[in-house]
Amino acid sequence: MLCFERPQGEGCHRGRFMKTVRGASLCFLGAISLLAVACSPMTPSGGGTNLAPVPVLSANPLSGDYPLVVDFTSAGSTDPDGSIATYSWNFGDGSALVSTPDATHTYTTAGSFTAKLTVYDNGNKSSSAITVITTTTPPANVAPTALASATASVGKVPLLVSFSSEGSTDSDGTIASYSWDFGDGTAASTLANPDHIYTAPGAFTATLTIVDDDGGSDSGDVAIQVNANVGPTAAANSNVTGGQVPLTILFSSAGSADPDGGITSYSWDFGDGNGSSSANPTYSYSIPGTYTATLTVADSEGETDSASIDITADAIPNVAPTAVSAATPSTVRQGLPVSFSSVGSGDSDGRITAYNWDFGDGDSSAIANPTHAYSVAGPFVATLTVTDNAGGVATATTTVTVTPNLAPSAQAGGTPSSGKEPVLVSFTSAGSADSDGTIASYNWDFGDGSATKTTASATHTYTSAGSFTATLTVTDDFGATDTSTVVTAVTANVAPTAAATAVPQAGARPLVVSFTGSGSSDSDGNIASYAWDFGDGGTSTVTNPSHTYAAGAYVATLVVTDDNGVASAAVSLGISAVIDDDADGSQPPADCNDSDSAVFPGAVDPLDSAGIDSNCDGADGQIASTLFVAATGGADSGSCGAIGSPCASLSQAVLNAAAGSKSVVQASSGTYSAGFTLTDGITLRGGYAPGYGSRSGTSTVNGSVTASSTSAGATLSDVTINGSGGANATGVLAQSSTLSLLRVTVESGTPTGAGSSAYGVRAIAGSAVTIVDSTVSSKPGVAGAAGSGAGSPGAAGCNGGGGGNASGPSSPGGGAGSCGGSGVASSGNGGTGGNYSGGGANGGSGGGGASGGGGGCGSVFGCGSGAGNGSGGAAGSGGAGGAGGTNSATSATALWAGVTGGTGSAGALGGGGGGGGGGSSASASGGGGGAGGGGGGAGAGSSGVGGAGGGSFGVYAHNSSLTVTNSTVNSLAGGTGGAGTAGGAGGSGGSGGGGGSKSCCSAGPGGSGGGGGAGGGGGGAGGGSGGPSISVFHTGSGTLAVSGGTQTRSAAGAGGSGGTGGASSNSGGSGSVGSTGLLLRIWNNSATTA
Repeated sequence: MLCFERPQGEGCHRGRFMKTVRGASLCFLGAISLLAVACSPMTPSGGGTNLAPVPVLSANPLSGDYPLVVDFTSAGSTDPDGSIATYSWNFGDGSALVSTPDATHTYTTAGSFTAKLTVYDNGNKSSSAITVITTTTPPANVAPTALASATASVGKVPLLVSFSSEGSTDSDGTIASYSWDFGDGTAASTLANPDHIYTAPGAFTATLTIVDDDGGSDSGDVAIQVNANVGPTAAANSNVTGGQVPLTILFSSAGSADPDGGITSYSWDFGDGNGSSSANPTYSYSIPGTYTATLTVADSEGETDSASIDITADAIPNVAPTAVSAATPSTVRQGLPVSFSSVGSGDSDGRITAYNWDFGDGDSSAIANPTHAYSVAGPFVATLTVTDNAGGVATATTTVTVTPNLAPSAQAGGTPSSGKEPVLVSFTSAGSADSDGTIASYNWDFGDGSATKTTASATHTYTSAGSFTATLTVTDDFGATDTSTVVTAVTANVAPTAAATAVPQAGARPLVVSFTGSGSSDSDGNIASYAWDFGDGGTSTVTNPSHTYAAGAYVATLVVTDDNGVASAAVSLGISAVIDDDADGSQPPADCNDSDSAVFPGAVDPLDSAGIDSNCDGADGQIASTLFVAATGGADSGSCGAIGSPCASLSQAVLNAAAGSKSVVQASSGTYSAGFTLTDGITLRGGYAPGYGSRSGTSTVNGSVTASSTSAGATLSDVTINGSGGANATGVLAQSSTLSLLRVTVESGTPTGAGSSAYGVRAIAGSAVTIVDSTVSSKPGVAGAAGSGAGSPGAAGCNGGGGGNASGPSSPGGGAGSCGGSGVASSGNGGTGGNYSGGGANGGSGGGGASGGGGGCGSVFGCGSGAGNGSGGAAGSGGAGGAGGTNSATSATALWAGVTGGTGSAGALGGGGGGGGGGSSASASGGGGGAGGGGGGAGAGSSGVGGAGGGSFGVYAHNSSLTVTNSTVNSLAGGTGGAGTAGGAGGSGGSGGGGGSKSCCSAGPGGSGGGGGAGGGGGGAGGGSGGPSISVFHTGSGTLAVSGGTQTRSAAGAGGSGGTGGASSNSGGSGSVGSTGLLLRIWNNSATTA
C-alpha cells in the first residue's frame, strides 16, 4: 500500500489504493509499482493558489535475496499548474538521499524497507509517494560436481588426447571456470574440453578442477598411458648379385616391417654415389667394380634400420681404337701454321678418351685437331696416338715439308725533305713488301731522340734546327727484319722584331694615346699576334690600339709572336698623364683645383686662406678638408696633420681629423705599427707618394681596425691591414657601423686560444659593410680544447655478513642482515635457520639484483647441506656515450659558436646479492643464511667534453648587411675538434656472506649469500665539432650580396674523437666523434654555395 501526502495546512487528504490478488490475476497500476493519487485542496474561485505536484514512484524488483539491486524511477510525476523542479529519494535503510529523477540502490541486509520519493514544483510545493522493498537472506551454496573423461587415453608417443568435462554439474548455480592439469608439467588449460599432446612416454594423471559461481569447487581425475615407439626392421633383396656391365638389378624391400606402425620412408644407397627413395627400385651399374647396396627404412617416429647386399659388376673385353691423321698444307714456309686433323679416328666398342700429336720437332699437343708452326726448315713426320676408354691405343703418321723464310724489304719516304723549324714531315713505308709472307710490324725512329711510332705511315714535327735521319724497320710474320732511312734538313727560326710608337706620350688626364705596332716584322715568316700591356692593368691584342690613361706615370710594352710561336723582345714606351682638368698648365699641389672637372680653363683656382688647396687629394674637390699622415717623417701631436707637418700614427690622424672637422685622412706609403679606430664620417686613403701629389707604393697597417657606431658612414681605401691576432683574431671589425672598404687588402691575424676563430672582416650589431675591388683573407682556426678529467670510478660493493650459528637443538641460527652500502644497491637479508621439523626461512631478495636464494629444506631426518644459496646480483648496465658535436651554424652570433661534445651517461648500480636460506631438520636447528654482497657503484659518465674547433672566415656578418663586389675572399683551414675524455669504471660487487653452522646431527647449515653485481661503466664524453672554413658567412637579420671576384676555402676541421666508455662487466659506451666542420664558399642563413 502506498499513499501521497500533502504538506500540513493545505487541506490535503490521504488516499490509498489496495492491490488484491484474485485467482491468478494481479493488477498493477503503473509498470511494476502502485499508483498513488493525492487529493488537492479546493481552489477558491478566481484565486491564484499554487497546486501541489503529483509524484509517481515505480520500483523493480520489490523483493529478493540480498544483496538486492533495485531500479527506482519518477516517470509519470507531474505538476498540474507548473513543473517539477527537484526530486528527493529516501531508500529507508539509512543511506544518503539522492536528488536525481531516477536512481538505482542496493540493499545489503535482510528486512523490509520503506522507500519514499518527494517532488517539489517550481512554486516550492511538495508531495511524496512511498513503496515497500522486502529482502531475504540467500540460502547456502552447494558445491559443484566434477566429471572428467578422455579420448584416447592409451597410445604411442606423441599421443593426442581429447579431454571432456561433460557431465560436470552445479545443482544450485552455474560452473564459472574449468582448469585442467595434464600431469606432465605443461601449462594448465582453462577450456571446458581441451586437446593435449603428450610428447614423452609414461603414465600420467590428468586432473579437472571446476569452480561454481559462488566459489565452490570439485576435482576429478583421468588416467593416461603413453607408450614408447618400437623401431622398424629392414630387409634388402635383389634378383641377381653379379654380371657384366651394364648390369641391371631389381632391388626389393620385401620383409621390411614396423611392429607398432608403418614404414614411412625407404632410402637405397647403391654404393656408387647414387640412390633411390622407392621401396623396390631398378638400377643399372655401368662401371665395373664391387658395390655394397644399402637399404635404410624409417617409421613415423623417425626410428631407422638398415640392411645391405654386395653386388659385383664385371667389365666387357676391349677392342682397340683406329687412328687417322692428316696435315694441311703438307708443304709450308717455316713459321706459318699447319692444321693437323684426327678426323676418321674412332673406337668401335667405346670412345676415344685421349689424343697425342708428336710433330717431329720436339713439340707435341693433346688436342684432337691442333695447329702447329715449324720454326726451322726440313721434312718432319708427325705421329698421332689415340687412346680409348679401356686403355687401348693406335697410331698414324703424316709428313710435312717446311721451306725456309725470306726476309722482307723496307722502303722509307718523307715529305718535305727540308724546312724551317718547326717542320712537320709526313713519312711513308709505301713500297715495303715481303715476298713469302706479310709484314707484321713497322717502327719509325725519327733520329731526334723523340718517341718512336709503330704505324705504317707517320707524321713528326722537328722543333730544332739540324739534319735528322729517320729509320724505318719492318718485321715479317716470321720475325725477319729490314731497314730503310730518309734524311730531313731543318733550318733555325729567326725571332720577330717588335716596333712600337705612341701619340701623345704626355698630356693632361684623361690622356687618350694611339699606339702603333704595325712596324713590327719577321724576317723568315709572319707575325701571328700582338700583346700590348698599357702599364695600368689594361691590355690589348690589336695591332694599333687606343687607350685612355688616368693621371700618373706608366710604361707601355709590346711583344709580338711569329707564326712559329716565337716571341720578340719587349719594347717599352713611357706615358705621363697629369692633373690639369682646367687646362691652365699647372698641376697639384701648386694648383689643387684640378680635382674638380667642373672648373673650366681660365677660371680662378678656389684657394684657401693659405694660398693653396691643402686637401689636394685629386678626388673630392673639397677645400681644406684633408689631414695628412706619414709613415716616415711624421710626428704625433694634438695639432699635427697639415701637409707640412703630418702625423706619424693613423690613430692620432683620425683623432685630429674628427676634432678638427676634417673628412679625409691621406696616408703616405710605408708601414704603420698599430691599428686604430675609424670614427664617423672619416675617409682614410693610403698609398700616396711623398708630397701627396700622386699614388705610389702601399700603406701597410700592422694591427686591427675597428669601426664603431659610424652611423654617417666611414670609408677605408687603398691600404693593407694585417690584423693583430689573439683570441678571435679580426682584421677589420664593424660594430653598429656603416663602412666602405675600397681597394683594400685585409688579413685576420693569427688567432690564439683553444677553439678561437679567425675573421678577415667581421660585421655585427646592425652594421652595413660594402667591400669593393679588395682582397680579404683569414688565418686557420685553432683546434678545440680536449676534455679534462675522466669520469670517476664507482665504489666497490660491501661484503655480506655471515649467518648466525645454531647453538642448540632448539636455538636456530639467525640470518645475517643486509650490508646495505652507500651509493650501491642493497643486498638481501639472510634467512633464519629452521627449528625441529620447520623449514628454514627464505633469504631476502637483493636490492635491484636477482632474487634471493630459496629457504632450506625440512624433513624427518634433516636436510644436510640442502639450504638454498642466495643468487648473485645482476651487473649494472653501462652508461651511454656522449654525442659528438655537430657542425650546425645556427648557433653562430657575433662570434662563431661551434658545438662541443655531449656528456657521457652514468652507468647503472650493480644489483645486490640475494640472502642465503636458513637450514633446518626434524630434531635440530639449522644455521642462519649469510647476507648477500652489495652491488658495485656505477661508473660516472665523463663530463670532459671535447671543445669545438675554431673557424676560418674571410668575411663574417651577424645581424648586419654585407655587399661584396669584384673582390677576392680567402679562408684557410678550420680547427680540429677537441677530444672527449673516458667514462668512469664500474665498481666491483661485494662478496656474499657465508652461511651459519648447524647445531648437530642432521641439521642443515645456512646457505651462502649471493655476490653483488658489478656497477655499469660510465659513458665517454663526445668529441667537439671541427671548425668551418667559409669564405663569406652571413647569419641573422640583414642582407648579403656577392657579385664578381672569387671565393676560396681551404679545408674543414676534423671532429674530435670521443672518449672511451668506463670498463666494467657492462662497459660504458664510447663518446661519438665530432662532426667535420663546414667547407663552403658562401653561407647565407643556411643557403649555401660549395
